[in-house]
Amino acid sequence: MSASISEVNNRLNKQTYLIEKIMTSGYDANSFSEFMMNQKEGGDNVDNYTYDEILQVSPLYPSANNLSCVNSSCTIGRRCQSK
Repeated sequence: MSASISEVNNRLNKQTYLIEKIMTSGYDANSFSEFMMNQKEGGDNVDNYTYDEILQVSPLYPSANNLSCVNSSCTIGRRCQSK
């Protein structure tokens, strides 16, 4: 069965958020994927999360992986580096 337009749009919204907040912020995509796999079974698949779950879980990634930001406090959206 093919995905509905709503499902495709939902997937694109989640992927766009992750690209903007994780990849373009300087985080390692493979490390983030491993982090998400540890959050729930099948966690490396964006379809296994709701958009709200991604918004809740993704900001936990920097502190869970001992990352600090180049700029003052570490938040999703700033370039980070390992401590």
